[in-house]
Amino acid sequence: MYDFKIGSLNVAGCKSPLKIAKVCDFLRGKHLTVAYLQETHSENAREIEWQKCWGGDVFFSHGSTRSSGVAIGISKQVCPTLVSAYQVIRLRMLKVKVDLDNIRLVFINVYAPTIGSEILRFFKCLEHTLSECDPDECVFLDGDFNCTLNDALDRNHAEPHLRSARELKVLIE
Repeated sequence: MYDFKIGSLNVAGCKSPLKIAKVCDFLRGKHLTVAYLQETHSENAREIEWQKCWGGDVFFSHGSTRSSGVAIGISKQVCPTLVSAYQVIRLRMLKVKVDLDNIRLVFINVYAPTIGSEILRFFKCLEHTLSECDPDECVFLDGDFNCTLNDALDRNHAEPHLRSARELKVLIE
């Protein structure tokens, strides 16, 4: 049996080799088994760098070098068998399925949009993605939902373009 430690971090852009190294050092210092990263600003050319730095498998939904992008890193300590890895929504949602000792693990990393017209479509797609998961699968959903329950506790500055969780619930229903 494995002792999993999962963490999530919005890296606010990781274009330079120095920042990639700093993020990987930080994550390794936390002894994470699985790392969810949002707003990576990553590109294909940097994948090998991420793999070497992280020291395990890293799966991407690349954004541009200026915005978006998500990644999921899985530590080499667990050595799962990859079943599938794909972008559910380019730049915003990544789903990775692995088998580990006859257990199917599903990792879903999200980076929700902040533009009102995109929010509802995003959460409907997330709902559909979750409904496709088999009841026997262990699903780990994490990421940056760009949604706060309490602005005083969850933010250090005003974000007028974001909706509260209650407003989103009304929109989705």
